[in-house]
Amino acid sequence: MPDAGTVTESARGPGRSTPFGTERDPSRVVAFSDAVIAIAVTLLVLEIRPPEDTRHLLHGLAALWPSYLAYGVTFMLIGQIWANHHVMFDQIRTADRVVSTIDSAGVRAIGRRFRLALTWIAVGTLLGAVLPALGVAVIAAFIPFYWLPIRGELAGARPR
Repeated sequence: MPDAGTVTESARGPGRSTPFGTERDPSRVVAFSDAVIAIAVTLLVLEIRPPEDTRHLLHGLAALWPSYLAYGVTFMLIGQIWANHHVMFDQIRTADRVVSTIDSAGVRAIGRRFRLALTWIAVGTLLGAVLPALGVAVIAAFIPFYWLPIRGELAGARPR
């Protein structure tokens, strides 16, 4: 039930914009980002081309292994971003036009995780420019680590 300061859609009327600072359930933001991420994952598959030599299909498919590997790693990275987005919004109780606040411990934990991600992916990218297989290996190795819960995440998360 909304508190006295919350303006509901029925009180505003259909199609009217929400006044600045009005808090709402963040599920709309989450649903929108889920749709954007689904589109991004779908677009990944467009870069995978069938082998040109269909007479030797297995050989042609095996020759395309870099495309399949890139798809798999990129799919996992986008999945990681999606999961982190949900972790972040598990901590956010309400949203306004500037997104509502979370406690400082949650901000620090999520910030550390994001900074580590940027550093790790940057290192993998730089290594990949010199030795592509090593770059892919570094980025791929990061994925299982990143799926581990953030300290304090499970205790503070609200149920969906």
